[in-house]
Amino acid sequence: MNEALRNTLRAVLRAGWDVPFYRDLWRVHGLATAEGYPERLASDAFSDIPIVRKTDLQQSADEIMRWDDASDVVSSSGTTGRPVDIPVLFEEEKNRVERVCKTLREIGVTRGSRVLQLLSLNDMFALGPQMWLAIKSEGALAIRCQASRLKRALDVIRYIKPDFVVGNPHVMVQMAEEGIASGLWPDTSTLPKAAIFAVAATFEADLRPSPVVDKVSELWGIEAYTSQYGCSEAGTLAHECRHHRGYHINEADTLIELIDVETQLPALPGNAGEVVITALSLPRGFLPIRYGTGDIAAWLDPAPCPCGRTSARLGPIIGRRDHQLKLKGQTVFPELLLEVVDQTHLTKHAAVGICKNALEADEVTVMIVPTADLPADEVVGRIEKILAQHLPMLPKVSLIEESDLRRMEERKCTRTNGVKIPRIFAL
Repeated sequence: MNEALRNTLRAVLRAGWDVPFYRDLWRVHGLATAEGYPERLASDAFSDIPIVRKTDLQQSADEIMRWDDASDVVSSSGTTGRPVDIPVLFEEEKNRVERVCKTLREIGVTRGSRVLQLLSLNDMFALGPQMWLAIKSEGALAIRCQASRLKRALDVIRYIKPDFVVGNPHVMVQMAEEGIASGLWPDTSTLPKAAIFAVAATFEADLRPSPVVDKVSELWGIEAYTSQYGCSEAGTLAHECRHHRGYHINEADTLIELIDVETQLPALPGNAGEVVITALSLPRGFLPIRYGTGDIAAWLDPAPCPCGRTSARLGPIIGRRDHQLKLKGQTVFPELLLEVVDQTHLTKHAAVGICKNALEADEVTVMIVPTADLPADEVVGRIEKILAQHLPMLPKVSLIEESDLRRMEERKCTRTNGVKIPRIFAL
């Protein structure tokens, strides 16, 4: 840890001391007295600070959140009980928007560009409004469209001719498939050639594009793209450059650690771990100090990138801490199951169902909608064989009607802002 980072952490910890929740937490763990916290917390003892989680935000929101000078409020999805609503302060919003601007500049958005914005602006979703503000702040034209209104979106493409598109690649694939089925989908030469992908994994641990990126690039004719990684609690944390060597971390704004899920200690170099973040820029409506996002990243790479940047790069998100399952004693992340199945190109859609058996052990089912190219039973057999090559314990693989899977997705989407297409279900 260099001296500049230590000085920044001192300022962040001073701000944290003014937050009643942190003050009490550090005292309980013997890291502070009535007078204050020891200086060494900003350096060698920083990893002694306990990790804060979403449940803390639910249970102690009034002691954590700062609402004075808030100009927006965003909501973190995937929780039960009290919603986790995050105040975004006036100056903080400017910083969040600037971090999104870096992603736009990476792909070439500039004054005069036309950008089709397919991300939701509703339901306190964080990225959609910040992306909209960022597009406009770059002097570009922000064209707001609902992905669910396909004909309207295609009219916008036909008449306004956007150069760029911003959206969830899974949703964009659904749009294309619906358009092709209805005969409305235009020639790819008329579609935007560059994309900013969000709210989805775009590359694998070995840096290959994820299957959904290959598919959306084929259906839309995408020639260049970037993507970003972030969370509602802190905004955009990192983004890809055109060399696609991982997410470049915004190191002026956020310190990122990878923590071993089992030991809660720093993950070994090159190993997967939970993304734990600490804000390095102030002010914040919610000040994350060693906040566990729950996301599991494949790796953290400090080596320089071919683009010339020397900031650390974050690997893809390969799972969720709360999705970690034990399949007959072996750790399994549902997201990794889906990644393997998607790479087979034998399914139109796939999802993971989870339940507990009579002994309270996890039971996992991979539900697939096979392509029409092969008999369904043969597809199941092939996928079982491929999964067996990647896993010590094989989950059940079963067929599901596409209409039934769509209904499951729709039911789950009604409980969220609909930005992410659900692929993991409690059965």
